[in-house]
Amino acid sequence: MQEYLAQEHRFSNAWREAATFMQSTIVATAAELEVLADEIHELLAPYQRGARGPAPRGARFVDVSVRAVPKQ
Repeated sequence: MQEYLAQEHRFSNAWREAATFMQSTIVATAAELEVLADEIHELLAPYQRGARGPAPRGARFVDVSVRAVPKQ
């Protein structure tokens, strides 16, 4: 994250608009959180390196981080 922010000005406007920062507090049961995690994995799977053929023109590696942990 810090690396991106330090270099953000070097990215095209399209990449700066596409970049996203998201934080949310949800209410879920352990079972619901497990389903949500599975759905996120499924959503990202087609974009994983090796899961697709040649990368489309203009594609870049993108860091995606997700954390979902219960609060006390």
